[in-house]
Amino acid sequence: MRARPAAGCPQGGVRGAAGYSLLELLVSLLIVTLLLGGLYAVLFQTQTSFEAQQIAMTLRQEARIVMNGLTIELRMVGFDIGNLTEFITDADTGRLAFVSDIDGGSAEPPCDATIEGAPDGGAERITYRVFGGELLRSVDCWNGSAWSADSTDLPIARNVLSVRPLFRYFDADDVEIIAGAGGLTAAQRSQVRSIGIEIELEDPTVVPGKPNASFLVRTRVTLRNIE
Repeated sequence: MRARPAAGCPQGGVRGAAGYSLLELLVSLLIVTLLLGGLYAVLFQTQTSFEAQQIAMTLRQEARIVMNGLTIELRMVGFDIGNLTEFITDADTGRLAFVSDIDGGSAEPPCDATIEGAPDGGAERITYRVFGGELLRSVDCWNGSAWSADSTDLPIARNVLSVRPLFRYFDADDVEIIAGAGGLTAAQRSQVRSIGIEIELEDPTVVPGKPNASFLVRTRVTLRNIE
């Protein structure tokens, strides 16, 4: 007469004694690995997307700040320039120099009280130019008879793309004035009544297989003080 197995013990006693089989463990590890791999891919994609959004936001803010400052100054071209008659002294697709009293006669930098208080003095010549991927700005001060350089080139934006014209010039009839090899002539500069600006900034971070992120901002400024 055969004895019955003890209660709660599988027939033969093999599974109860050994637990999970090797095959079951391997299948479980494979499933866990696949789940973790999928989770990592989602997290990596989320992180990449977040970083791209942060880069785009930074480029957008920087480009708009630069454009806002440039626009404010350009709207003042020709304002209170004393005995000066030329309101744009240099103009090309990548550089622009114009005359205005941007500080309203203030003795604060860039021009001191001696220059600001001189007869026919107080105007400033502001120059913007792109060099080495930077947008540079400099200011000269008019003392009534000569220009005095009171500041060197200061970078106001970095990683500026030069694949497109930074400045474009238009006359009173909205016809574009095309710059020659040396820029606009004096006669052409005297006809400028509005200036188009396009600034494109690029993120310098190199990602293999992907183009660098960039942001383009453009506007058109009418020279309000020029008749």
